[in-house]
Amino acid sequence: MKRAFYEWGAITTLALALFCFGYWVALLCTPRADLEVFFPVGHWKSTQLVASDGTITINDHYGSQLEIETVRKSRVVYPPITSQTYWTLPGFSFQSINWGRAVKWSVRFSLLLPAILCTLAAIFFTRGYLQVRREAVRRFRARAMSASALERPTESSGASASQTSQ
Repeated sequence: MKRAFYEWGAITTLALALFCFGYWVALLCTPRADLEVFFPVGHWKSTQLVASDGTITINDHYGSQLEIETVRKSRVVYPPITSQTYWTLPGFSFQSINWGRAVKWSVRFSLLLPAILCTLAAIFFTRGYLQVRREAVRRFRARAMSASALERPTESSGASASQTSQ
């Protein structure tokens, strides 16, 4: 069971890492790889996923990133904003604004982040698989050695067997 878990974990995460790296390169090389998809989830039932220029952007609805950027640049906004959140790390940014009841958010990250995370997970699963495999081979060899030792007659038992047959 452990072997199957590590084996399929390694296969899946490596395939996902290769897909992310390949799609990242395609997004950087050609605008034909750009993608825009809407999902019927979230407050507005129209969560937007946009892939372009090597990044993935997820918005709570169409145009929320543009709204957040506009509000961020503006000094006076009506209705007044209850809260603003901006987190930025290399390759990742999260922005949200709260208008009282309506919260608008946007997450943007480079496709290299999931590619690197999947590569690290693939390394973890591969190491686990190799460790489980080595242990299984070691047990198999130990059993084979003990079974072959039981099958081989020793010289003293072979001599006594020939004497009893005469």
